[in-house]
Amino acid sequence: MMRGDLPALTETGRDGGPQQRARSHGAFARRRLVAWRESIDPTFLYRCAGGILLTLGVTGVGTPATTTAQSSQLIAAYAFDEGSGTVTADASGNGHVGTLLNGPTWTTGKYGGALSFNGLSSAVSAGNPASLNNVNTFTYCAWVFPRSRGGQNDARILHKGTPTARKQLQTDSSLTNSLKLRVDRATASAEALSVANTMSLNQWQFVCGTYSEADGARVYKNGVEVTYTSRTVGSGATVDDSAATLYIGNRGDLARGWDGLIDEVRVYGGILTPAEIQTAMTTPLGGGSSDTIPPTAPATLTATAGGPGQIDLAWTAATDNVGVTAYLVERCQGSPCSFAQVATVAGLAYSDTGLAAATSYSYQVRATDAAGNLGPYSPVASATTSTDTAAQTGSWSSVLSWSLVAVHTMLLPTGDVLMFDRRDYGGAGPQLWSPATGAFTSVPNTTTDVFCSSHTALADGRILVTGGDHTDNVGIRDTNIFDSRTRSWSLVAPMSYARWYPTATTLPDGRVLATSGSDNCDACLVPIHEVYNPGTNTWIQLTQARMTLPQYPFMFVLPDGRVLVAGSWEATVVAQALDVAASTWTTIDPNAVDGGTAVMYLPGEVMKSGTSMLNNEAVVSPVWQQTASMAFPRAHHNLTLLPDGTVLVTGGGLTTAKVGASQAVYNAEVWSPATKTWTTLAKMQTPRLYHSIALLLPDGRVLIAGGGRTSSGTAADDQLSAEIYSPPYLFRGPRPVIASAPTTAPYGGTVFVGTPDALKVASVSLVRLGSVTHSFNNSQRFLSLPFQQGVGGLNVQAPATANLAPPGYYMLFLINTNGVPSLAAFVRLS
Repeated sequence: MMRGDLPALTETGRDGGPQQRARSHGAFARRRLVAWRESIDPTFLYRCAGGILLTLGVTGVGTPATTTAQSSQLIAAYAFDEGSGTVTADASGNGHVGTLLNGPTWTTGKYGGALSFNGLSSAVSAGNPASLNNVNTFTYCAWVFPRSRGGQNDARILHKGTPTARKQLQTDSSLTNSLKLRVDRATASAEALSVANTMSLNQWQFVCGTYSEADGARVYKNGVEVTYTSRTVGSGATVDDSAATLYIGNRGDLARGWDGLIDEVRVYGGILTPAEIQTAMTTPLGGGSSDTIPPTAPATLTATAGGPGQIDLAWTAATDNVGVTAYLVERCQGSPCSFAQVATVAGLAYSDTGLAAATSYSYQVRATDAAGNLGPYSPVASATTSTDTAAQTGSWSSVLSWSLVAVHTMLLPTGDVLMFDRRDYGGAGPQLWSPATGAFTSVPNTTTDVFCSSHTALADGRILVTGGDHTDNVGIRDTNIFDSRTRSWSLVAPMSYARWYPTATTLPDGRVLATSGSDNCDACLVPIHEVYNPGTNTWIQLTQARMTLPQYPFMFVLPDGRVLVAGSWEATVVAQALDVAASTWTTIDPNAVDGGTAVMYLPGEVMKSGTSMLNNEAVVSPVWQQTASMAFPRAHHNLTLLPDGTVLVTGGGLTTAKVGASQAVYNAEVWSPATKTWTTLAKMQTPRLYHSIALLLPDGRVLIAGGGRTSSGTAADDQLSAEIYSPPYLFRGPRPVIASAPTTAPYGGTVFVGTPDALKVASVSLVRLGSVTHSFNNSQRFLSLPFQQGVGGLNVQAPATANLAPPGYYMLFLINTNGVPSLAAFVRLS
């Protein structure tokens, strides 16, 4: 679904981007090469992560309520044990039959069955019969299994009411994974808001909210009253809600969808005591399960050494007459040894981390079901952890304290890095950072707020910056050029359309294509693409190539000169190619494939992290193909081309939430185009999620920085820091040396690269200088160049055409037989 087709799930207050698009509300990150969706299909790669931690002043747990409520006060209850159909029975006996709306699906629950809600518009409607109306002393309870924060982070578990008269048990957007009961009264609102991380993702938990006029609001998890940031106690009768329907898993406008499972829903006409809540928690509505048949054993189990101190497990699915609910993983060390449980997981894989290096471990796995039946064990599998050396996993620098969040970064021909922060949230203006000295130099742009822009290098090495930030979701027409030689900005011809979150792509003829971007609202995407000619300082509109693309589309120049759109920062896109000269689009693959970020790792070959590759070189009918999964689900991560042709992935989170250290992925991984597999690498120290960057430096290291800047001022999740990763190839011996290299190279020509190590050189590569923001490096490009040994060096063949390598500056690396790269020489292709 394209951005302009979204339902009325509008989000505000970005840039944080849209606050999770309708396609990605609370979605899980996925592992395979393609990344964004709300499904929990284990072959996809993302899960969702936390949010901004906002401490409101913890008041502690209140005095337990004294009002009692017996089972006779049960007004409505839903066990969700039907397993099929579009209605669910009221287990209270009061006849409040629930109707399934927009496809919640039947699944295995905490007890018997449950319903799975998609985080969007699915819900159960229980109607508004008289016995549910104006119940102003009540208890809401349910077993829940949240996959993410859902519904714009305000997901409803139970909701009855209108905007002015409501009683709702929900998560809350102001605190990550908090639990809230809100009740609107005649003069004010009463609420109980828990501290952050009260709710646990991907686990069953029993949650309740109680309210009376005298006692106020309270919330409970697993039978225990939680700690609050705020709790309202006071008077004021609730207002009339007789016109409102009781919803499960959403609210009346279906815009606050729960993302996860719900089971054993109860609505009481009084306050339950803590003891009664604990009784309800352990007593299924159906009186318990009669299932006594255990699951089968997983037929196979494999154990493989991953990164340092890590063993990755995978097993085949067990079967059960009702349904498998989880797998118990047990481990023992040495021989002989005793097995002990180390994890309970819902899927078919587990990474055991924190293990001793060079140590053998054995594992066995068995399944369990909703009734608690335990199946037999799988076969035992063993593996030995690898030796923890930098030559295998690389090494991270200490954390560098910076004065800005590096949201936008560009490598310049001088070797410096241009970066800028979010100015309207208190961030620094454009800065130059020297990798050699670590020093910063301010290079202010006094005319344009270039945050939310796109940027690419021109053929002469200057940086073209398109669009920027007028205010949230509102772009500008400005076009700016930064010249690294003079360290100055110049305002050039404006675009015809304002753009916020566009993509700028350098074309083979040196012009620049500007695509997408919002002009004056979040969903107001510009469908007219424009081309800038730096020679004439003019823009032209491609009116015949009109097409609405999501923000920050992934654009790549193909070997035939067309420009491929392979996905976008925010939504799935059908792969299509634009012929700029003819102003026509051609569908490459009609099957839309998700991807949180993408990289062209060879000319015409594109990988989308987490799922697929598009092989467009010498293929008559190119299609997306799945390749191996990453070790960690990721969203908001970065892909970086390395001098040896591999692809480094860094940062991101297990979920699509923009901030939240608890869900951050710290391990780097590297993907091999030769084997199409991933290898887990060393861990960084800082969470790098939304607004983080990764940029290849001329010495073969990778700069990783940024993250945060989703709220005004300096928040706890704003990463004013950087780390530098040294890949394993830097620990495998001395570098080859480039003694001399040309500063320019003609297309199709041969250039001489002087080196005393000619006999040891295994490959020569070109990597275009990177330009990255919002998890996408739109400028990087890798080519492996043919070469022959000559006297005192190498004769290297330059790319044949600009279609293979658009004009501009590249880093030229020599790679020796140990896989170690040289320091780069800067070469301009023209």
